[in-house]
Amino acid sequence: MLKIGQRVIITNGFFATDEAKDMALKKGIKEWNPIGTIIKLPSENSNEDEIIYKEESGEKYDMFDFYRVKLDKSPFLNNIVTHLCENDLKLI
Repeated sequence: MLKIGQRVIITNGFFATDEAKDMALKKGIKEWNPIGTIIKLPSENSNEDEIIYKEESGEKYDMFDFYRVKLDKSPFLNNIVTHLCENDLKLI
């Protein structure tokens, strides 16, 4: 299991696509690499995906409890990537 504070690159999912690279280029990020720091781990009290309900999280929608990574650079206003599994990440 990965740990909070570890540096990772996102290897699967939207942020690892050419579409994300193109978006980054349009935002002035010339060398796009989805690299960041793990800021949240999945819940340890369950072997299954847990749902965090919007009433608990304060978010506008329910979400699954997965890894979260804060990107060094992002083509979006928010630089936090959610819904990441361990298989989506590689230690650097």
